[in-house]
Amino acid sequence: EAEQLYRQALQKNPSLLAARHNLALLLADQKGREKEAIDLWRENLRQSPDYLPSRLSLAGALAAQGDNAQAVEEYRKVLDAKPDYVAAHVALADALVKTNDRDGALDQLRLVTKQDSHDPALFERIGDFETARQHSAEARMAYQSALDLKPERALRKRIENKLRSLAAVTKGAGN
Repeated sequence: EAEQLYRQALQKNPSLLAARHNLALLLADQKGREKEAIDLWRENLRQSPDYLPSRLSLAGALAAQGDNAQAVEEYRKVLDAKPDYVAAHVALADALVKTNDRDGALDQLRLVTKQDSHDPALFERIGDFETARQHSAEARMAYQSALDLKPERALRKRIENKLRSLAAVTKGAGN
């Protein structure tokens, strides 16, 4: 019923960005209709390239479909328009990882910590990236920064376990 109402609204006024965007959101949640949603978001962006809700949703849908190179491009356009959008930086970092650009992803996360230095999960992710790059000292510093922010119990325990694992690997490498 909602789909029908959105389509009727668009028939009466094809320039309704919000109606097309919301229709796309509705379709994106339905298996097999993701491409139709992507096409609707692209239509919105042809009509209004600065319509960030559609640009962000398009980027997320592309990433979900595995088109990470296009998702990276769309997230970058979001950040060109709104450089302080923390969630877009984090999503861009995720997409960059999937394109094997771990350095770029790490740069995005570091940039975010300058904007939002109170989220221990961001520092944990940086520690995870540094661990994957085998930069133990940097990983330890990031994990410790996360602990200094007094994370909730489950996150604290997870980070403490990662620090113990790092210490064991470092100790084992030294023997």
